[in-house]
Amino acid sequence: MNRKTKSRIRATICCVFAFLISLLLFFASLLLVTNSTVLQESYARKSMEESSYYQQLTMEIRSHLQGYSDATGIDKEFFSECVEELQVRNAVSQELDSLYRNKASTLGTEQVKKDFYTKLAAYAQSRDMELTEETEAALQYLAGVCAEDYISAVSIPFLSTFSLLVQKLDSIALKALLVLVVIIVILIAYFFFVNRWKHRAVRYLIYAVSGGFLLVLSVPAVVLLSNKIGQIALVNESAYGFAVNYLNGIFHMMLIIAAVLAVLIAVLAIAYHTMRKRSME
Repeated sequence: MNRKTKSRIRATICCVFAFLISLLLFFASLLLVTNSTVLQESYARKSMEESSYYQQLTMEIRSHLQGYSDATGIDKEFFSECVEELQVRNAVSQELDSLYRNKASTLGTEQVKKDFYTKLAAYAQSRDMELTEETEAALQYLAGVCAEDYISAVSIPFLSTFSLLVQKLDSIALKALLVLVVIIVILIAYFFFVNRWKHRAVRYLIYAVSGGFLLVLSVPAVVLLSNKIGQIALVNESAYGFAVNYLNGIFHMMLIIAAVLAVLIAVLAIAYHTMRKRSME
């Protein structure tokens, strides 16, 4: 096998490896984003704060409970005052804690029912209503209905399923990322090992990073430009605002990674031309 044939084979292998590095950079970016967003409780809390989730959810619960005013004769102001934002914030916080720490939900319907009954009984007494057995039974029933509605509003659906998924992803995401990084380093080392002129190795590296850049950029570009996130069909304004903020943050982080790769390409391009110029002197 002559030198020209060996050079072609080497170039082909380097191109294949550059393509593989592009894919690995893309998957590594996805893992990095997942580990920094989906698997972080702080990211969910940050999205809730930025989207005014707690305030919106509190207003929605109050508005829903006010629907019982006409049927029960209880003032709407009572339902507006019986649910506080801090109470909702603490309940949601407990749910997030259960989700990310793989614990059973600590929200109990009975305790919430007792709290509602206490407030309802205090309201009845303030209106000089006689607490007969029939009245107490009615208040107990209403307290139970309000408690169920409240728990349904603040609970995270399929908590146990999502919690197990988060735990599994958390256990493998970082390890998988490290494996990808090691493979990428090995492939890059191959470029420099088989190419006597190091600027050629840098050229293949530019190909690899450019491919990774395009792959990473394409996903958020398509999603954000098409406004798919804004078209999410969620009835509750609190859930909609949170989902939009949460997903936008994920894709914005991908754009940041794409920007970092673009800067790296520029640095490599400068290094390539400098090294190539020196090799020709």
